[in-house]
Amino acid sequence: MSALSNNISSNDLHPKDKQGAYYLLALWLMAVLLFLSAYYDDILSSVLR
Repeated sequence: MSALSNNISSNDLHPKDKQGAYYLLALWLMAVLLFLSAYYDDILSSVLR
């Protein structure tokens, strides 16, 4: 088991894998931005109150 995890951690990402990681990161950022924009007014009003 330790050899398997060691292999995964030391394994370099291929360009295709890296592209997929960037795609997931972009999706995550979009979700965070949508969440923030949806609740921005509520957060702002609760802070200013």
